[in-house]
Amino acid sequence: MSHLRQCPYYKPAKISLKVHYTDDYPQTIPELSLEPIETYFTDGEIDELICELQNVVCLNVVFILLAADLFKGRENVGMAMTFTLVSHLREHLSRLLRIRVETQKKEEQEKERLELKVCTVWVSILGSRQFQ
Repeated sequence: MSHLRQCPYYKPAKISLKVHYTDDYPQTIPELSLEPIETYFTDGEIDELICELQNVVCLNVVFILLAADLFKGRENVGMAMTFTLVSHLREHLSRLLRIRVETQKKEEQEKERLELKVCTVWVSILGSRQFQ
């Protein structure tokens, strides 16, 4: 992610992950929500991130139930899940930011290409009029 910070298109992302563990956890899946902080995310991006996190929860609940004997108390089980969710969210945010940077870069290059093309056409038109 450090190479992204050097890019002129990079804008840091801040997002709040809220994990609500029910009294029945780990038998029930925790409720998840994301709230952008000083950052813009589309509803689709938020939905995609939540969906990814829910997939992580579903995959890890089975593991946590099987490994519950290794943890000391329910709080530690929740901490393990929270750590996993935060790690996964960080990876997906990094991917999302890379995609944003690449998209902005391509859009800027296309804009410059079109501007150059327009300038070339104008020069051609003006040049041809000069010789008429």
